[in-house]
Amino acid sequence: MKNKIKVLRAEHEITLEKLSRALGMSIKTLSFIENRKVEPTVASMRKIAGFFGKKVEEVFDINNMW
Repeated sequence: MKNKIKVLRAEHEITLEKLSRALGMSIKTLSFIENRKVEPTVASMRKIAGFFGKKVEEVFDINNMW
């Protein structure tokens, strides 16, 4: 699923490692989500979007989920 995680991380100058610690998710999982290798769960999408103060649909292309 397309997402803006990499862009948001760059804007906030946060590494994947720092984001993973803040969210309680593994670096590998976040990397796979960011690089569209796995589909994130709804809970993961909410966590990630919330961290950046965004709505899920502002971070993830949820219109093309199915």
